Amino acid sequence: MFKTILFGVLGVIVGAVFLRAQASGDSELRLVMANGKTAVVEPIKEYKSFSRSGQTIYTAELKFRTDTGQAMTIKRSFPEAVLKDFEAGRPVNIYYMPGNPSQVGFAQEAGGSSFLKWVGWFFVIASLGYTGLGLLASQKK
Repeated sequence: MFKTILFGVLGVIVGAVFLRAQASGDSELRLVMANGKTAVVEPIKEYKSFSRSGQTIYTAELKFRTDTGQAMTIKRSFPEAVLKDFEAGRPVNIYYMPGNPSQVGFAQEAGGSSFLKWVGWFFVIASLGYTGLGLLASQKK
């Protein structure tokens, strides 16, 4: 029974870590979008993609100018919606923090990758279910 409770508690903790990571990324993006300035990213010439946990991640060097005229080049990942805009030749807006223009976000990232959220909730629900079933089984003995 102790092992069942321990696994349940550890699973909930792991789930909470994933949920916190998702929330942290979302709050940083909200901060940049609320307090940042907007710039248009120059069309990208090439990008790289790789798959991780069933999701495709795109990265490229992004070039834009701040409102003060400072040229910025940053390597950053971006969602598929941004890639589609680049490929269609549509202007892609980026939000950046005036005091730190390398801190950026895309409007298309709002809502973010829900992968971490789903993993977090999976661990929480599975752990609680496992613990509950384990405790029920131990009471029947």
